[in-house]
Amino acid sequence: MSERIELTIERYRTPSGEPTCSASLVDTCPFYFTQRMGTVEMCCFNLVRLERPRDNELGYLIPHKNCPVWLDRIQK
Repeated sequence: MSERIELTIERYRTPSGEPTCSASLVDTCPFYFTQRMGTVEMCCFNLVRLERPRDNELGYLIPHKNCPVWLDRIQK
């Protein structure tokens, strides 16, 4: 027997409204995790390394192109 449920996940934006995986140290996506003593930031859903480019405001994480939380906003 199986049962379908619906989960609600908060998603975060930068101050300028761009999608991000983490708005602060406390406000993070449930799929976000780090490896190697916090030096490698990853997405648990896609198992990919997340990017934090220097020109992205204050260094906010950019969600992967296949992020299930931002599929409606991220161009492939």
